[in-house]
Amino acid sequence: MTKYLRIIETKKEYEVALKKFQSLFHSKAGSDAEREAKLLALLIEDYENKNIHIPEPDPVEAIKFMMDKAK
Repeated sequence: MTKYLRIIETKKEYEVALKKFQSLFHSKAGSDAEREAKLLALLIEDYENKNIHIPEPDPVEAIKFMMDKAK
């Protein structure tokens, strides 16, 4: 496992972590690469929860969207 893993604090670090995670995504179960991917996923999730805000959808628009998908 690489020793560079740490809390993600900047957008650049976030982008690097995403690329690294993508390269590790299909790692063999139980491998060091899989463990690294799991740790990266936690670090990425932490950064996203703190820094990337997704607005709540308008309830009426959400219902209309779901109704259109059901057709």
